[in-house]
Amino acid sequence: MHWPLMVVSAVPQAPFVVHGRRVALRWAAASAAGLGDRRTFAFGLEKDSQPPVPTSDALESLPPNSALAFKRNWPAIQLGADFYVFELRSRVADPQRWDLVGSFVGTGGDTASSRLEREFLSPMTVLSLAFPPDAGGDSMASSLQVFRRAMGQLGKAAGSAPGPTAGPTSGEVAVAMGFWEDGRLALNDFYTALNEATGTERLVTIPVGGESYPRSKERYVQLIKDAALCRNRGGEALAGIWGQLMVYGTVPGVNPCGNVNLGNYFN
Repeated sequence: MHWPLMVVSAVPQAPFVVHGRRVALRWAAASAAGLGDRRTFAFGLEKDSQPPVPTSDALESLPPNSALAFKRNWPAIQLGADFYVFELRSRVADPQRWDLVGSFVGTGGDTASSRLEREFLSPMTVLSLAFPPDAGGDSMASSLQVFRRAMGQLGKAAGSAPGPTAGPTSGEVAVAMGFWEDGRLALNDFYTALNEATGTERLVTIPVGGESYPRSKERYVQLIKDAALCRNRGGEALAGIWGQLMVYGTVPGVNPCGNVNLGNYFN
């Protein structure tokens, strides 16, 4: 079992109903500005383990809140794609793991606290509202709605494992995988719009079926393991102290938090 790796920011929750784009933009600006310099990552991955900050002429010419929202949220967006390919797809393909799909989308519980909401919908909402409509905002908002709808359909089709009874037919599994594909296409559209708006190629899109996805699953799995290890040792600062004291069986020169963190994972 993997602990979810989250990029956690002090971002207020999106209002359930947004009355007009002007109000929405105020909320997005407040969300981005509220991050300040206090970016905190789960499992004690902070300070030296912060992801790189992309730069480009297009990014610098954007409104300040748009650029800030991108710099704060792109790591969560890319980690979301990695999870979507490396973990979620195999869960959807295996009906005996559909309970994990239901947990992801929040089936039968509070969807506002689901992993889908935290790691996908919330950062996507902040970004789509932070960018001007004619500078990618409208395209991102449209892709977000398509993705949200696809995930809702996925939750209905594959939200619970069949148990000891007769499992779903191959056709029903194919329908669930189709919703995964719909979500993949929507994510790609969102990532493409964001890359174009910022003049970067920071976000990697997902190929058909997740095949030949250019990012490393081995490195992703190691990041999850190292993050859990670091969390259990109290974060980087405490883990470093324990390492110097030879606690946990660590040795001098060996990082007690592991070698893969958010500071080098995206390189």
